Order: sequence, then structure tokens, then C-alpha cells
Amino acid sequence: MAYKFYADIDEKVKAKFWSKVDVRGPNDCWEWTGLHRHRHGYGRFRITNVPVNSSRVALAIHLGRDFEDGELSCHRCDNPPCCNPNHLFVGSHADNVADMHAKGRGVKWNGLRAGEGNPFAKLDDDKVRAIRRMKSEGVSISQIARNMGVGWGCISHVLKGDRWGHV
Repeated sequence: MAYKFYADIDEKVKAKFWSKVDVRGPNDCWEWTGLHRHRHGYGRFRITNVPVNSSRVALAIHLGRDFEDGELSCHRCDNPPCCNPNHLFVGSHADNVADMHAKGRGVKWNGLRAGEGNPFAKLDDDKVRAIRRMKSEGVSISQIARNMGVGWGCISHVLKGDRWGHV
């Protein structure tokens, strides 16, 4: 069941909320400037001591209502700290996933983009090809891992196709 918080948003709460948002032009991202953020960058704002994503609060204020069960605050701009209601829309989880795939940001594993699209990737397409070539030439997994500066398990996943299977 969705947390219902809109009834607790009065003018004082609205003023406090918007004071933590860098409000700019109507087409610009309005980034959350408050101290609290989710580990994925979404702003966090407390309403009656319950943390709520700032984009959800911004959209609820804009709509003048609570979210129904299954409704999410989705970003058109794909910028997690953005609170501009013009960049937000109400959608289901399926709508959000469809939007993600339509923009080429499909999730491949562990909640992160695969391959070079993953900001934490230690390898790239060329290194993956080199790993496979070295293995075909008889180089041990341990030696390949040392050469690439990654762990044995990383090389093993590449060779089994669990990771970088698209290359």
C-alpha cells in the first residue's frame, strides 16, 4: 500500500520543500539541494518523519493528490535529483521500465547497465575481446586477470558469457 502523505503537506511544508530545490526555468531540471539523498541520487524529504523521494513530493504537490497503489513518480529527464513537475509523470513500474528501454537504458544484471554502459565497468569491449583471444591462445585465467588488473572471477564470468555476453 502506498504511503499517503499529501494530507500532511500544508503551505509551511511546501515552502520548506521548495526551499531545498534549485528552481530554474520551466524546461530546466530543478535539482534537489537538500542534504539527504538516496544512494542512487534521488532527493529525500521527510514528511511527518517519513523519508519520501523528492520527485514524488514535487509531483504530489503539482497534482494536488496522493499517489495510488502502484503509481510511481517517473522522470522524463532521467535525472534522479530533478523535481521539476514538467519533467515528471505518474506511471506504473511497467511504464517506467518501458520508458527506460525506449531510451536505451535497459537493465542487464544486478540493477546496472551492462558493458561499457555501466559506469563501474573495469573492462571495455576491446579488453573483453583480448581476454577471449588470450584464453584461446592458452593463457591461464589467473595470468589474464593479472594482465587486466581484475580478479579471477571477473575473467571467469567473461569467459562463461555471464558478463559481456553481448561482445
